Amino acid sequence: SRINSAEDLTTLLNLIMNSAKELIDCEGVSLLLLDENTKTLKFNVALGSKVSQIKKIAFPLGVGIAGQVAQTGIPIISNKAQKDERLFDKIDELNQFTTETLLCVPMKVRDKIIGVLEAINSKNEMFQPEDQEILTFLANEAAIAIHNRLLFSRLNRANDELNSRINELKYLYELSLLSQNYQDIYEVLDFILEGVSKVLQVNKSSILLYNGQQDIFKVISSVGHGNTTLQSLEVSSQDGIDGMILKNKVPLLVADVKKEAHLLPQSKGIYNSNSFLAVPIIVEGDCIGVVNMTDKVEDLVFTSSDLQVLTSVASFIAKYYRNFKLKEEIAEQSRIKKEMDIASTLQNSFLPKEIPTLKGLDIAVYNGTHPEIGGDYYDFIKIDDHKLAIAICQVSGKGVPAALSIAFFKNMLRGQVQQNASPKLVLNWVNQQLCNDTTSEMSIQVLYTLIDTHNKVLTYSVGGHGVHFVLFKQRTREIEELRRQDQSLGETPDIEYLEFMSQYEAGDILLSWTRNKTKASFLNGTLKNFIWDSFNDTSNRILQKLKEQYSKGLSEIGLDQLTTLIILKSD
Repeated sequence: SRINSAEDLTTLLNLIMNSAKELIDCEGVSLLLLDENTKTLKFNVALGSKVSQIKKIAFPLGVGIAGQVAQTGIPIISNKAQKDERLFDKIDELNQFTTETLLCVPMKVRDKIIGVLEAINSKNEMFQPEDQEILTFLANEAAIAIHNRLLFSRLNRANDELNSRINELKYLYELSLLSQNYQDIYEVLDFILEGVSKVLQVNKSSILLYNGQQDIFKVISSVGHGNTTLQSLEVSSQDGIDGMILKNKVPLLVADVKKEAHLLPQSKGIYNSNSFLAVPIIVEGDCIGVVNMTDKVEDLVFTSSDLQVLTSVASFIAKYYRNFKLKEEIAEQSRIKKEMDIASTLQNSFLPKEIPTLKGLDIAVYNGTHPEIGGDYYDFIKIDDHKLAIAICQVSGKGVPAALSIAFFKNMLRGQVQQNASPKLVLNWVNQQLCNDTTSEMSIQVLYTLIDTHNKVLTYSVGGHGVHFVLFKQRTREIEELRRQDQSLGETPDIEYLEFMSQYEAGDILLSWTRNKTKASFLNGTLKNFIWDSFNDTSNRILQKLKEQYSKGLSEIGLDQLTTLIILKSD
């Protein structure tokens, strides 16, 4: 009953040995267990006055009396051990001990030998058959008890592993709910790291994200570093364990860094323990970060199960990071769309509500739009029944800022035109106002034209290269391109813009549009031929034909991208 009630294997084996020594009345007792992997016998427990060193000894099956008993399963009594050739005398030599008599019996469980139990030097001069029976009985009971204890230990380990797996699954399930509870990615990463550190029982851990533009790692989250703040700490990506992970994109599990000579320089001063674990965070084939684990509790070594768990966690981080970035992009696109909608509404509100009517002049306008709403603007300002001021321009910037710049420019332009219709004076004044405003970074490319339908004269000034002016003459079949100054308004103070004049006749067609570049081959080929065939059409008809039949030509002059086109035909 004492044997069967023992709480742990060490206590159990000591009870067996003491019971054998008392019942058989001998100087010493030894218990040797069989190692199935190496097929050797190892002294597990030994009792006696001179047996302290024998626990260090292991020998193969068949060697010595104990080896033969373990091999054959047959008990041996040797009452003249010194003359017995089967005696393994190296044990005596090691312990300076003399084995006079020896009794050895096998330990069996279901006919399987797990070791031997031996009694040394009977105090009654020799061992008797009844001693063999007692020792065999004890050996059998001990074998069963040892077997049961081993099974119990295995069951406990299996139960511990099961509980560990349950905790891992519970943790992974909690991870799957993160997206519903957290909006901030840094809070998520902190939660993940704290959770996996508890599951894997580590004292120190960190998550680093890779910044490809700066070619460095940044510590985003850390656990177990005391008062040391690691967040935002920058780490070189060119060397160290993290650099190796970034380059190879494979996990690194090290049981003992001292046995990994190539890792010693990289890990020196980083880890307190010899075992560590590092796993890459992979998004669409690219390594975007690393999860590090080290200093496992009680100096335990990281296992393949730990690697599997951390790999799953790294995969979750990768998916969450990708989804987070996707949400960020969608939110940014939504913000941009909203801003563009506002900008489009504002910009359209600044454009003329209707095209003015002027005797001797037929007008058509196309205002192209773009997903990012550039700063295209045009305006008609009727001075009298024979004079019309036309402005067509590109304002720097996009979106709402460009729309607000247009409003500012429109107010300045209209206010000045009412006082002085001269194109060069208007541009000089507006330019000076823009340059004097040190808070403004506005730059405007503009064509300002004053049309006198009574005298059939065009007077214009140009600032910048993003606006175009072409006069197609019906009678002479000539093309007159505008003369320009490439300096945009708002860039250089005190500049004097030039003023040019052109004479036109009835039937001539004037095209003006916004676009940075226009191919000469287009002006002298596609567009010219089209206009020669359109002198008998109205301006609206010319515009419609351009959109319907010459879409390629429109694309080349930019009518489908950030372009405003004004067609003027003289009656």
